[in-house]
Amino acid sequence: MLDYVDVKHQAENIKAEVVMVIGPKDTVVFSKKQMATFNRNNSKKAVGFVRVRT
Repeated sequence: MLDYVDVKHQAENIKAEVVMVIGPKDTVVFSKKQMATFNRNNSKKAVGFVRVRT
């Protein structure tokens, strides 16, 4: 059984439109990993970034 599956390896199989919002301070899924998935996706897509004020 797998404890972790990296979605970037399945990104080419995504057929639906993707809208992705990335939080730069996410400590669970880092933005670098999220962008790897986003860039491999061939469907219609849009990305947004959340700016956090402290």
